[in-house]
Amino acid sequence: MTVKLRYLLCPALVLALCANWADLSVAPALGTVESPPSAAAARSPAPNPTAAKATSPLAADGIALAQESAAKSKKKKLRKKQESDDGEADSGAVDDKKGKKKKRKSPKTSVKKKRRSGKGSSSGEKPESREKDVKAVNHLREVMFERNPHSLWILLCRSGVIQLTFGGKHGRVNIKMCRRIIESVAKSGNYKHDMKKFLRRLRVPRNWARVNEKKVAAFEKKYPNGIHVETKYYHILSTSDRDTTRELAWKMDMMTDQSYKKIFSFEAQVAYKYILRFFKNKAQFVKHGRNPGALAYYMPTTKELVGYNTKTSISTRNIDPFETLFHEGWHQYFDFYIPNAPRWYDEGLAEVVSPTVFKGRRAVRHFNARRSKTVNRALRQGELVDLRDLIKMSHREFYAPDIIHVAYAQAWSFVYFLVTYKHPNRKIQERVRNFYRDYFWELHNGTDPVEAVDIVFKDVKFDTLEAAWLKAIPRQK
Repeated sequence: MTVKLRYLLCPALVLALCANWADLSVAPALGTVESPPSAAAARSPAPNPTAAKATSPLAADGIALAQESAAKSKKKKLRKKQESDDGEADSGAVDDKKGKKKKRKSPKTSVKKKRRSGKGSSSGEKPESREKDVKAVNHLREVMFERNPHSLWILLCRSGVIQLTFGGKHGRVNIKMCRRIIESVAKSGNYKHDMKKFLRRLRVPRNWARVNEKKVAAFEKKYPNGIHVETKYYHILSTSDRDTTRELAWKMDMMTDQSYKKIFSFEAQVAYKYILRFFKNKAQFVKHGRNPGALAYYMPTTKELVGYNTKTSISTRNIDPFETLFHEGWHQYFDFYIPNAPRWYDEGLAEVVSPTVFKGRRAVRHFNARRSKTVNRALRQGELVDLRDLIKMSHREFYAPDIIHVAYAQAWSFVYFLVTYKHPNRKIQERVRNFYRDYFWELHNGTDPVEAVDIVFKDVKFDTLEAAWLKAIPRQK
């Protein structure tokens, strides 16, 4: 509007100049608009009110309009400054309930920041609190210069070193083992040199982006008619048909964005794209190296997700070809944050996210009716595993043939109970719902899974919690 006003007043300026050359001092007043003045205008003398009266009526009206516009601009700036001052005053407000400073923002500011960050929830779910975060850390530097056992644990596991023989003992890599490794290497007197040699021998850190590029090239050479689809998070290497492959590709990306990250999402992100091998039939899948009973699997040592098109086999044609991949995809995602996660926890969360359907491009999580049926039957028949035993099971115990189906169902049921727990007392409800998050942080810090259970549930009567869960099983939906 100010630009239009400038051009409207140009004839008035001409009249004023013709009427009285001495009234040239009026020109700066006519140029008074919201845009910044030029350097020449800044050096011009202030408008002379007396001289302004001597100009033509048209020029005087222009001056009045310009002065009115300047006054409105000044009021607007004062109003903005007042709002800014109010906002700064509010930012120091104290939350009486927690006794902590709580920053308040005006609605407009919040909306703008949310749009810029791109972290708003499109599904309407309340975003998770970001008080804690998994930061992006240079773990190699932490190992070499700070001798940090936690970083060594993360570095080894993210490089696919899940089990290791050290000091004559073979076992899963954990904080205790990494602490012994650092202490042993330090005794040599040349820590950096010997640690570098140790890591190089294990090919750590592993450059998965480069490794996966080689895998893509090898796949294309082995399967000339195969399909390679590169998405936001995946390299899909498929021997199945093109339509099914493309459907799998966009659905796996949607699962990551709308399902996996709804449970846990952190600053530290996977720096490479995952490999997902999708075979056209069961024969190719088994030949690749898995037992015939599996539908899909995730390999922590290679960071690969592998499955096949169940619609092409008679025994599995009624099974959704993607649901098991959604389940195993959770393991692939979660492994980056919690290596060697306890089975009840990892499998329970995977069973919560896997029964997902898509409405358009929106992932909708469904209730796991299959696991619910199994756990209810086991409850009626008295076949449930004691909860204390379930959450302390090793990998081998959890996957034992005589218990695996009940273990999966119980793991799902207990995690689902924690995630959806309701209680009239909101504090109790939030406390129970936070158990699975608190447990995550203990595991991420490298706490032994059994010790982590004792730490997280230390303020709760475990028998009371188990009784509440058992009572809730028939009502879960």
